[in-house]
Amino acid sequence: MLEQFIKALNPSQLSELESLRVSAESGEGSPKEVKQKFVNLVQRVNETSGSQFPIGPLVKSFNDFFKAGSTSSSRSDTDLISELPYPLAVPAWVEIQAFVARK
Repeated sequence: MLEQFIKALNPSQLSELESLRVSAESGEGSPKEVKQKFVNLVQRVNETSGSQFPIGPLVKSFNDFFKAGSTSSSRSDTDLISELPYPLAVPAWVEIQAFVARK
């Protein structure tokens, strides 16, 4: 499916996809940002090409193929916690604040 999507891209969209691939593989930017930019790209392609590529399966293929959001040891715990949605992040932040207060 990803291959069909890539074939439908024009040169500027291919360049944008390559930039997203580099970001996904290198860990630059958050995985959320990379995913959102990829979703935006798929939506633009669907609008301009007349095709209707399914977003969910394409995002999964993109993540699997380009290892988006790989667990890199270069990311700090606070960076990872900031990726969590609000209710899940609260206990982690409380623990971090308690740890810092103990020091």
